[in-house]
Amino acid sequence: MKLRHLLEERNLNALKVVQNILGDKVTDNYDNLKQGQYLVCRTWGWHQGPIWSSMDCKPGEGGSIGLRDLYGTTPKDIAEAAHEAYHAYLHMIGEDDDDEKLVNQLALKWLHQHLTGEDLQAAIEHIASSNKSYGHHAQE
Repeated sequence: MKLRHLLEERNLNALKVVQNILGDKVTDNYDNLKQGQYLVCRTWGWHQGPIWSSMDCKPGEGGSIGLRDLYGTTPKDIAEAAHEAYHAYLHMIGEDDDDEKLVNQLALKWLHQHLTGEDLQAAIEHIASSNKSYGHHAQE
């Protein structure tokens, strides 16, 4: 609980991470979604983990990011949000948004700039050790 407490004190959560990375190109309000924006929502159904989808949109036209908890403050929540946001970022600028190695490099750089100490270590370990797409390219 110590890690969660430190991140809560900094008022940092998963949604704010995505907003920091994508700026005004992101919204969590479906009713206010505009062309070119990326929708951030809670994952549902069969896929309970974080997920990125271009929704078959062309680069820069939008997409969606699904997170377990938009207001999650654990290092795991923060790491997953940064990772998924960088998929969207690469899509937005017309780069390969499926390049897990590049996504992880960008996410790790963001984490190093915004977290410290045990929070940073736990977030890095989550990316590096995940059996999902987070980890298998992170150490290359």
